[in-house]
Amino acid sequence: MKKEIETKICSCCGKELKLNKFIKNRRLCKVGFRKEYKTSYQSVCKDCRNEKRQNTLKEKGMSLYDIGKLVQIRREYKKINLNRFLKQTEAKLEYLDRHERFVKLLYYDNTWISNYGRPVIKKEDGTYEFVKGKRNKITQEIEYSLRKNIYIKTKKAWGTSRSVSVQVLFL
Repeated sequence: MKKEIETKICSCCGKELKLNKFIKNRRLCKVGFRKEYKTSYQSVCKDCRNEKRQNTLKEKGMSLYDIGKLVQIRREYKKINLNRFLKQTEAKLEYLDRHERFVKLLYYDNTWISNYGRPVIKKEDGTYEFVKGKRNKITQEIEYSLRKNIYIKTKKAWGTSRSVSVQVLFL
């Protein structure tokens, strides 16, 4: 009969600790024609592992505030570029609401979309107009055809595809 080991020595601090102080690993092993799970434990205890992790975070320059094991990281958010907004005086469009804003879509040629889901394109003569869409009868979504900027590998240059279907959920 196999005797169960109840303690293990940590390779970092050298203390003899109970097995619940170590992280358990289970892996599937093939024994003959059947498969069994083998259980093993890591060589470093949980306390030493956490201490090493905190030290590496401090070395990497993360701003840590150690208040009772609580770690906080300072986040920085990207500021909105005001050049991406379409000005109401320039567009001369009828807005649904005073809070409606049009933002330029990335990867689409002269296309803006509002926070209400209404797309606008800039025509060659410099005027703006709303894009007319078609309702999908099955999904009840409105589909628009827009010109998308794509990279053409054979020409090694950027170009536009003729029509791309963009779906906006109808509310």
